[in-house]
Amino acid sequence: MRSHEEDVAEAIIEAVFRSLWAFRVELILVGTFGGLGLLANHLLGTQGAWLAPAVVVALVLAVPPLRRFIGRRLRHARLRRQWRRALRSARIPSLEDRIPAVRRMKDTPAGQRFEIRVPRGSSVPELAQASEVIAAALHIRELRVRRSPDNASRAEVVVARRDPLAVGPPLPWPEIGADRACLWQPIPVGVGEDGQAVTVQLPERNLLLGGEPGAGKSVALSLLVATAA
Repeated sequence: MRSHEEDVAEAIIEAVFRSLWAFRVELILVGTFGGLGLLANHLLGTQGAWLAPAVVVALVLAVPPLRRFIGRRLRHARLRRQWRRALRSARIPSLEDRIPAVRRMKDTPAGQRFEIRVPRGSSVPELAQASEVIAAALHIRELRVRRSPDNASRAEVVVARRDPLAVGPPLPWPEIGADRACLWQPIPVGVGEDGQAVTVQLPERNLLLGGEPGAGKSVALSLLVATAA
């Protein structure tokens, strides 16, 4: 039979491993810089130990794709940690200490979007009901949870930090620079709440546009006519 001391030791070890895993991106970066410094110190001496990391930092700052990649990885790692803390603060009974894992995180004009898989004994609707509490813990504008139509244990989570239509210059029509457009393909007619393009498909479908004055009915029709032209 397990003793109390064994349970405490196991809990401490598990907490340490969880903390290390939560900061794995930062630890990899620190380890990479440290390894480069040690290698340069071995090959070039003391001055080389500082020169190699400085060159790497300058390279990251000078190459925009590399800088954006590292910044995106750090930003996503931070959101994953915030997600775990927010779910714990929401105190969803069925989750206990089993936090839905975050998968395939992507940036959107409104914030981030990622997929999750809820653990056994919990459900996506329970998570959706706590969306306001989670959003408040994340200090964001809104959190939307969309259940997967194919798998009840999976869902898409949209982290809306800002209104994509409230700031920035006017959004151009995606097809404005295209050589040709086709009515058989999805036609972009606007931007959704998460900043992604909203499209409509016309083949074998009927379309009814409605809205109050100034809502954009004429603009939507103009986009369809422009596609047909």
